[in-house]
Amino acid sequence: EGYSLLNPQGEFVGVNQAFCELTGYAEGELLSMKLRDLVPSGAPLTLFPKLVEGQTGERKIEILRKNGERLHTSIKGSSLAFSGQTYFLGIVTDITAQFEAEGHYRLSEEKYRTLFDSAPDPIVIHDGKTILDLNQAAANALSLTHKNEVLGQDPMSLIHPEDRDQARQRLTQLGRTGKTLPPEEFRILIHNDEHRTVLASPTMIEFGGKQAFMVNYHDITERKAILEALQKSEENYRNVVQDQTEYIMRYLPDGTITFVNDSFCRAFQTSPEEAMQQNITVGNRGAEIARVKNKIKALSPETPIIVDEHESTTADGKKAWHLWIDRGIFDEDNNLTEIQAVGRDITARKQIEESLHASSTQLEEAQKMANIGSYILDINKDSWTGSDILFEMFGVDKDTKALSVAQWSEIVHPDDRDEMNSYFASRVANRHRRFDREYRIINKKDHSLHWVHGLGDFTFNDDGNPLKMIGVIQDITERKLAEREREQALLDAQTANQ
Repeated sequence: EGYSLLNPQGEFVGVNQAFCELTGYAEGELLSMKLRDLVPSGAPLTLFPKLVEGQTGERKIEILRKNGERLHTSIKGSSLAFSGQTYFLGIVTDITAQFEAEGHYRLSEEKYRTLFDSAPDPIVIHDGKTILDLNQAAANALSLTHKNEVLGQDPMSLIHPEDRDQARQRLTQLGRTGKTLPPEEFRILIHNDEHRTVLASPTMIEFGGKQAFMVNYHDITERKAILEALQKSEENYRNVVQDQTEYIMRYLPDGTITFVNDSFCRAFQTSPEEAMQQNITVGNRGAEIARVKNKIKALSPETPIIVDEHESTTADGKKAWHLWIDRGIFDEDNNLTEIQAVGRDITARKQIEESLHASSTQLEEAQKMANIGSYILDINKDSWTGSDILFEMFGVDKDTKALSVAQWSEIVHPDDRDEMNSYFASRVANRHRRFDREYRIINKKDHSLHWVHGLGDFTFNDDGNPLKMIGVIQDITERKLAEREREQALLDAQTANQ
């Protein structure tokens, strides 16, 4: 059977391989066509409007194949809802052979019997009280060795007890009006009290010289199980989505909102009905509208996800920061069909970041005033990172990510280098003692000499092994010069006194 899925405009949005083989078109071609494109010119479309109106039904129509050949088919249609939209499912069966055989049937009872027995769907003929005939497919469906096992029995014995009253009402209606009824779902009993779900299509016929009912049963047990599983999956998905604390929204490329969850409604003080009447690309929010349009335009199969942080005004007039992750959903032709956006309020995080930035700025200014730079030495990686002020003190490029201990040693004054290496290796690195030393360095850029005072202490893991040494280094050149001047002045005074 061919399966096709239509939107309310009659455009194909999904087909299976069997439908492609029936029509002679490739899947990509069908997804760019409408139902009208497969119907011969002038032929009426009587089933599709009824589906749009919410009815279900079955029609026999001719399909115009790609090669121009006309194919006789039976289409069973029903509507289904998915993601807030209505689609129309058409189950198409090639009945060309059946159609031709029906013509011959009017001329030959033998050909009718061949068609009847070879029909793929179970067929039962009865007069309302007694089963008169059934085909081989019906015998197989009922797990019969021979159809004589049920001939002469009440046809209602084949129907599940809970469905029998409904079946009798349909037969009464058909017998009274003579009009073919649309297929309806029933359960038929098979061996061991098991049952299968079928679509029953009764028709008034003449059989053995009297009026009878011919009922075609189409087994939909597997299809129904799949649909129920899909519905359950959709229900579970919606429950998960509704339980999320993040805001979840889906919208079309033109900005029309198609879905919002409860968190979205609470955050923006709206209801799902009100939200889905809105368009996020329309309004007087100039900069925000432009940002959203640019975001939609930037989505592509190569860049399907865009992360967007921006400041918004809430329904109560307050300022808030939101983080949105928008994912584009594309069809097989890479056309953007919908966008799913997940957002959260990051106002608190932004406030913390601003506070940290302010604190960092104040700390940096304080370090500048005191000529103090900070550093972290990763013991395991031998990676020595410092602040901008420290790297400026050392004459090291600020873009430098890290120094090794050996590179730090190269900055130490040559006359102090051996002593500092020995001090660091024996007293600090090996004994894990606090680093506290005054020493000289040579600025790598201008080669100027500076006195510095280094302080540092270790952090340890749970096993007592050192992980890092964290500390500060202060430029004390001015203090050292002042001390030298005081010493020299004292020496000069002593000399003068002598």
